[in-house]
Amino acid sequence: MKEFIFEYILFPLVETESNQLIRKKRPIALLPFVLPEMTIEDNTTRIAALIDSGADKSVSFKEIGEGLGLKFFGQATEPISGISGETKAWKLPIKVKIGDEEFVIEINWMDKEMDANSDYPFVLGREGIFDKFDIEFKSNSKIIFRKA
Repeated sequence: MKEFIFEYILFPLVETESNQLIRKKRPIALLPFVLPEMTIEDNTTRIAALIDSGADKSVSFKEIGEGLGLKFFGQATEPISGISGETKAWKLPIKVKIGDEEFVIEINWMDKEMDANSDYPFVLGREGIFDKFDIEFKSNSKIIFRKA
């Protein structure tokens, strides 16, 4: 069985009570994201993605999608809600590569500004990821993806 291992990454977060910047280890993988019509060789942009077993959907921010070359038309219509509240999003596909597995997933691109002090650039939820891999979280050390 193929395994792809990512070490936990220290991620800066603002501690709300003290308003101080702290670093905590989080299950984040640096993954290459590209538009579906491109290949990994065309664009090797790696973006930190929180692997979130508690999230149903994968989300990011419109500004990140635009930076990757996505075009957004009309109004955001997909309702998204989570721990930080509710917003609307555009649902568009993007290609991701985990190990040697390359596939397309749907991302909900949120119509809100990213706060670099508290938001993760990408959150990869269960849909489209957890059905392709058995994912094991080793506390404060690594994430192991095994081909399902």
